Amino acid sequence: MTTIKVSIGAQIEKGPQVSISKDIPVNTYDKIDEIVIAPGQERTVNVQPSSKDQISFLLITSSLYTDPSKPEQKISYGVDAPTIGLDQPHIYLGKGSVSVLGGDPKVLKFKNDYPAPAADDKNAPKNEAKIEILVGRDALQPSA
Repeated sequence: MTTIKVSIGAQIEKGPQVSISKDIPVNTYDKIDEIVIAPGQERTVNVQPSSKDQISFLLITSSLYTDPSKPEQKISYGVDAPTIGLDQPHIYLGKGSVSVLGGDPKVLKFKNDYPAPAADDKNAPKNEAKIEILVGRDALQPSA
């Protein structure tokens, strides 16, 4: 058993603030480093060996996020299809939070809808999304 220590603080400019500090006990964790998703590409990422309600912590970050001013330029993900826009880092704390994904995911599907740079424009951004995932889960299967 290990513990994932989570601290989050949010403050309104010149206004109130809220902070939480939470320890999330997990049997095991996986850090999935830099899955590169090129423009127009979809990738499937294994986040756990089975889909038995084991995930209690999930953090997804990217080097490139959905641009709210340009909805056609988006990074998305989901369990069955990439339908959730990744507009900021996403964090799921607890099994209840993970359940909003529509089920405890064994895999997540990612898609990069950013345009590919013009071949002759060497200074254009590559628009590659580099995804990182940290997942905490139970290692033991629940008994039937």
